[in-house]
Amino acid sequence: MLNRVRSAVAHLVSSGGAPPPRPKSPDLPNAASAPPAAAPEAPRSPPAKAGSGSATPAKAVETRASFSRPTFLQLSPGGLRRADDHAGRAVQSPPDTGRRLPWSTGYAEVINAGKSRHNEDQACCEVVYVEGRRSVTGAPRELSPGQGLCFYYWGLFDGHAGGGAAEMASRLLHRHIREQLKDLVEILQDPSPPPLCLPTTPGTPDSSDPSHLLGPQSCWSSQKEVTHESLVVGAIENAFQLMDEQMARERRGHQVEGGCCALVVVYLLGKVYVANAGDSRAIIVRNGEIIPMSREFTPETERQRLQLLGFLKPELLGSEFTHLEFPRRVLPKELGQRMLYRDQNMTGWAYKKIELEDLRFPLVCGEGKKVNFMVEVGEGRRTRHNLSREVEVLPEGRGGRDLWFQRIWQRTTVALPPHFFQARVMATIGVTRGLGDHKLKVCSSTLPIKPFLSCFPEVRVYDLTQYEHCPDDVLVLGTDGLWDVTTDYEVAATVDRVLSAYEPNDHSRYTALAQALVLGARGTPRDRGWRLPNNKLGSGDDISVFVIPLGGPGSYS
Repeated sequence: MLNRVRSAVAHLVSSGGAPPPRPKSPDLPNAASAPPAAAPEAPRSPPAKAGSGSATPAKAVETRASFSRPTFLQLSPGGLRRADDHAGRAVQSPPDTGRRLPWSTGYAEVINAGKSRHNEDQACCEVVYVEGRRSVTGAPRELSPGQGLCFYYWGLFDGHAGGGAAEMASRLLHRHIREQLKDLVEILQDPSPPPLCLPTTPGTPDSSDPSHLLGPQSCWSSQKEVTHESLVVGAIENAFQLMDEQMARERRGHQVEGGCCALVVVYLLGKVYVANAGDSRAIIVRNGEIIPMSREFTPETERQRLQLLGFLKPELLGSEFTHLEFPRRVLPKELGQRMLYRDQNMTGWAYKKIELEDLRFPLVCGEGKKVNFMVEVGEGRRTRHNLSREVEVLPEGRGGRDLWFQRIWQRTTVALPPHFFQARVMATIGVTRGLGDHKLKVCSSTLPIKPFLSCFPEVRVYDLTQYEHCPDDVLVLGTDGLWDVTTDYEVAATVDRVLSAYEPNDHSRYTALAQALVLGARGTPRDRGWRLPNNKLGSGDDISVFVIPLGGPGSYS
């Protein structure tokens, strides 16, 4: 078991129970098929292209995903090569050619410092038209122009263990959302409460009377209030699940490897819906005030959910893991002693007698988040790891810690104590929600990790009509490469500093702000890696940022 733990930590894989299967939406195309015929849709980005700038056959998804960037960046072949350069780490933004992203949205990104071969982040910005599927009354629909719905869509997808899942989600998730909204077009435009049941399609024979299945009517004396807002939230949640199921179906034929965190924003009928599954983050900066619009889903924040699943389904843990948490790894010599622990029901700590099963590796281990650092190895050579801080290289034999990993270069061993490791599920993955990861297993084991990962997002709603926004009010979306080294307050300070240097009607101000945020998190190259002005390590991860203005002329209508 210890060898497996060492191997798992050495690999440093970056990154609910499994939901029951759901029927595939009949109108949604597969990743390899063309979009369905529909009402005219607002301009949208074409599918991502390969590094050469030419289209790639759809069946070669992994080849395309291994080196593709958002099409709205309009990168030339030379620009693609610069975007893929780990040494220069040039910041990429859409060109200032007069054709802006919706709402004059700002965007910037930069590749990692060598963590993975390519930039595994993906982004999408679309204007999507939704035509209703049926009438609430059951009568055939005859929509006149303008009777459908149009929503604005932004998405950031932080890939891990490959870029295939992020690339696929960036192309298809908004289509799943559109399909889920088709049944709601007429309902959302009607101020009356939503109907309890949608009528059957005309011509479909009714089922037999089910009244004999109903209990006493007193049990159903009232009906729960369902708002239009909750219908949109449900549509987004279902879209995430359908996207995850599509990845599971097509992961073999299209070689969709790895998984991704997903942070999505939908603007519909005056409200902003922010859906987050993973460790990306969204905040609103309004008149200097910070309004969190998401929370991060990590093994620490979802410890009790993970432990509950391990308790209810111990077969998922095999004979290698325990669902209990201890302050540190239990040693064999501590059998019979009383040690601090906590289980799925506890937020505090208590003592229990250590038994043989407690010697297993904990389901949730480590703490905190990863930060890139450089370790001197051998004669002046360096290696980059994703752990928690800079550490000293110890000569072989000086480790002696109960949880550690070692790699030997010229008889040199790196030995690290437990608190140096990022919190992970089954010593493998550092996020607990997202899309994909259907083939992810514990290192050197056959235990699948997907049952512990949830594809469902948390959706928060912000009503734009309840506040008079100014041009300096923005919604900032960023992958964890930004937030690992930048606080909410530092982002708010950058928002104030950058936007105050531009005229309110200068649409380039939001792109400049996105670039400033990325540059601030990346740092500058020095002899010991990328450093911030305070000499701390900058982010060595992929960094992607959207800046969405919430007020000002032409921002929304």
